[in-house]
Amino acid sequence: MVAYIITALIILAATAVIVHKQRTDLRRRTISLTAGVSLAASVLVFPYFHSGIGDVFMALLKSLRYGFIEMLSMNVEPEVMNSIDAPGFTRTVYIVLLYMLYIAGPLSASLFFASLSRSFSVWFSLITHRKIHVFSELNPCTAAIAESLCSARPRDLLLFCNHSDEDDSDLELRAIKSGAVLTRKNECDLSHSTKKEYEFYEIGPVTGKVFTGTSNLCRSLIQKKNYIPSKTTVRYSVSSDNLELARNLDLSFGSRIRLRPLDESDTTALNMFRKYSVSLTRPGHHDIVIAGGEQLGRSMLIMAVNMLIQPDSAFTIHYLSDKAHSEASHLKASAPGILNQSLEQYFTSASAGKNYDIRFYDTDPAGSETLDILSSIKDPDLVCVCGDDDTLNYRLSQAAKRLYASLNPDLAVPVISCCVRNSALNEILMPESGIDLFGNEADRYSYEAIVDPELEDEARRVHLSYLASSEPDALKQPAYIQEQILTDTGFYNYVNLQASLFCALALEYHRAYILNRKTPDDTRDDAVFVRDWLSDPENLELLGNAEHLRWNAYQRFQGWRPASAAQTESIARSSGGSRIKSDEFLLHPALVSVEDLPVVSEVTDHIRQSVAPGSERIRFSQSDRDILAKMPEILGR
Repeated sequence: MVAYIITALIILAATAVIVHKQRTDLRRRTISLTAGVSLAASVLVFPYFHSGIGDVFMALLKSLRYGFIEMLSMNVEPEVMNSIDAPGFTRTVYIVLLYMLYIAGPLSASLFFASLSRSFSVWFSLITHRKIHVFSELNPCTAAIAESLCSARPRDLLLFCNHSDEDDSDLELRAIKSGAVLTRKNECDLSHSTKKEYEFYEIGPVTGKVFTGTSNLCRSLIQKKNYIPSKTTVRYSVSSDNLELARNLDLSFGSRIRLRPLDESDTTALNMFRKYSVSLTRPGHHDIVIAGGEQLGRSMLIMAVNMLIQPDSAFTIHYLSDKAHSEASHLKASAPGILNQSLEQYFTSASAGKNYDIRFYDTDPAGSETLDILSSIKDPDLVCVCGDDDTLNYRLSQAAKRLYASLNPDLAVPVISCCVRNSALNEILMPESGIDLFGNEADRYSYEAIVDPELEDEARRVHLSYLASSEPDALKQPAYIQEQILTDTGFYNYVNLQASLFCALALEYHRAYILNRKTPDDTRDDAVFVRDWLSDPENLELLGNAEHLRWNAYQRFQGWRPASAAQTESIARSSGGSRIKSDEFLLHPALVSVEDLPVVSEVTDHIRQSVAPGSERIRFSQSDRDILAKMPEILGR
């Protein structure tokens, strides 16, 4: 018995040391303490069971049948009870403690082995899977990603960290059905292997928590001995309201970690506009209605301006919101040059924009005045209803459908896209003729929506095409060399990645614009037709000018401003002539019209003489032409 007591004391001492080391982590400290005490209790109880005290369940049954005190006076195990040589009350206390060990020992031991088996299960899964998707918490967004991964990548391991018994049981069931493993471990504490690929997801509703968690994870990853940047991606939720935090995070860790900011509104807008590239690039004028405002509405507006600048076409965006004035003010301040007149001129009147026209309507989308505004827009190409209330969105969509049907003799209605976020309501409503539903979890947080491997591959080829002057054969290199070039040239930082993604999407719109010129009797393959059309210098110049305008719009929405000649010269001097733009001050000399582009000797590098506007603009415009000329190769079709 002395040996068992000494063993238990050693276990408790080791537990105390471990708990002390884990004093900064409450969860791990609690688990260590529970496991150590459980094991010590099991060691102490073992000799009593070995001596034949009896089955714990029999003891419990006897206590129910005869009463606990009565049972203690019974000679259940005489050789043990009689060995307790103590006066009355003390003997009773000893016997009570003995029976408590009876019950606590097996229960503690079972808890310990359950915890051990769970840890073993996680460990076994970690060593048998090549790619691991690690989620920082279990919530509706991460559950939706897990469900899509289950079908898209069935061989990958899905691992939810920081799991507690208080988590939502429905979400837990969804995760388990997806084949996910739930663990109490923190994602920062997971071991790292050079033979595996990792995708971490720091996704949650609280911005501060997400950015703090992402920062802690990045710091932890960098310190791991087996960390390989090319095999690790960190995705985290962000919104346009905290882009500065995303940029700062990128400045801190972007050179050593593949960071992927995920903006729910941008992702939704991007996926929706990809569906309509063919219809929105036909020649002529296009009207797009965005009703609802808020974050998603602004993302729709920004996406429309970025994508719809095409030759021989113009478009008007009608933006309806009960906060239109404040949202227009925010847009004017954050994207200089997009609204280049006083705001009053943009409300229910045309701007003097060259290729696009934004009109704001300060109205409640659920009010009757909205239908009057819609009736004045005779033939829109797309009506997007994206407010925060699903029911009001659908009601307005139906009203718009009836309105436009009544205005047309053939009952034709435009495409009406209605945002319905609630999955259950989405199933109840069901898509009907003339109304497309979007915005459910699959639209916003499926793996295909937030990652879009096809678009990211196109973005890689866009970035490699921009390096035509320094890496002319980059697109023809093997995959591992391309990957090294992408890493060395900063493709994976926030600015370059976002710009390349938008450019890739714009190329899809440019391709649709070209194919809209193909006549029905033209039997050439689409890829051949696009290549032949771009081989005409006049066509390339026409589309190149449109691409420069689009790039201008994108950069301005990101907060960039045109740099004056004096500012550009200062930037060039401070960088030894190697830079003409400032990432710190968001200044770029090319944010001007094609006619006013400055004179340079390379695409984006050395100053030749001065940066004053001049007639020799070929170096700046050449990069747009290089991208367009390689469009079939970039898009892979």
